[in-house]
Amino acid sequence: MLHRRQHCLLFPCNWLCSLRRRQQGSKKFKIIQLSLSLVLVTALITYFSVFPFNKSIYDHETRSQLIEARNSGSTFSRFNDKPSSGSGALSLSSVAPTLNWTSGSLKPIPSSAEPAILPDFKSWKTTPQHKTTLITKTVCTRHYPLLILVSSAPANFERRYLIRQTWGADNSTVPQWKTYFLLGQTRDPARSDLLKKENSIYGDMIRADYYEHYWNQSLKIQMAFEWAARYCEFSYLLKADDDVLVNAKRLLDVLHLKSTPKKGLYMGKRHRNPIVQRSGKWRVSYEEYRGTRYPDFCSGAGFVMSYDVIESAVPLFDVIKPFRVDDVYVGMLAEKLGVRAMNHKGFVILGPSKKCNFFPNTLVQHQAIGECLIRLFMNHKNL
Repeated sequence: MLHRRQHCLLFPCNWLCSLRRRQQGSKKFKIIQLSLSLVLVTALITYFSVFPFNKSIYDHETRSQLIEARNSGSTFSRFNDKPSSGSGALSLSSVAPTLNWTSGSLKPIPSSAEPAILPDFKSWKTTPQHKTTLITKTVCTRHYPLLILVSSAPANFERRYLIRQTWGADNSTVPQWKTYFLLGQTRDPARSDLLKKENSIYGDMIRADYYEHYWNQSLKIQMAFEWAARYCEFSYLLKADDDVLVNAKRLLDVLHLKSTPKKGLYMGKRHRNPIVQRSGKWRVSYEEYRGTRYPDFCSGAGFVMSYDVIESAVPLFDVIKPFRVDDVYVGMLAEKLGVRAMNHKGFVILGPSKKCNFFPNTLVQHQAIGECLIRLFMNHKNL
């Protein structure tokens, strides 16, 4: 015959055993029951305060917030956080994408032409750290009506030398323009040492801490704009390549005309409503750019911007990430600022050719290097 305690353990639902247990430890049981109830209530309150009871309501609130942010003027990018199909190309990240609610996937939407400058868009100047890959802190010694920044590759020593000896220098008592060269880093130690020596002689090189690559030119645009706006005072900036001739005096004459805008200027050889190339040298994948056409832009061989455009473009680097085609990237920045590209026939952009034709009214002429550059410069000088 089972002992009563053993019988209660084997048959817990027996009402006699239950009654005996309650009688033996009613006080202890009530304390434990109260403690467990308090723990359960606390857990439930915590759960429902952190996690929504109805997931559909949570999704609806999130969607409403995103739609409200979009309608209130938040900025959106066209890019995905995926690398380009091209070798060594940049990884492009999207900024504040909107949800495609029909498919449930993230899809960027085209940016508008309205300015996206924050009220404190000049605050970046007060911070010691640079926003871009810029490492040079050289300060311009005076105000220049025209600041010229020339994109150059580390190996192009001869091109930089000829520019310094021809159109790059203004030897006037009061210089009207000043030329600097934009360079990244090289993986060749010997060439890196030569660049340091070159800069110690001329002191006209602006450096960044990224390695040079053909598809990294947008990084050069970024560091050029930041350096100019942070460390220089100027009226206009000409960004040029190191294979062009610049008629700086004539360009200044054009910039001084009353008809030339003093603010909001973006001028050069304009490409209007250009089609996105999906094949060939300038191919761009759908992952990089979903649209069929780019915003208007000026050829990267040489274009002019007023100071206010350069200064206002720098904060947009947080919104519009680098694009593999640098002149298109500048067009994207201008579109976001609401600045229209202006075409000027003085910007002569030629295709690859062995000919060295002289254009008397040129401001910037592409494909001018070596003996061709010297010949064209002397022709303009003798006019």
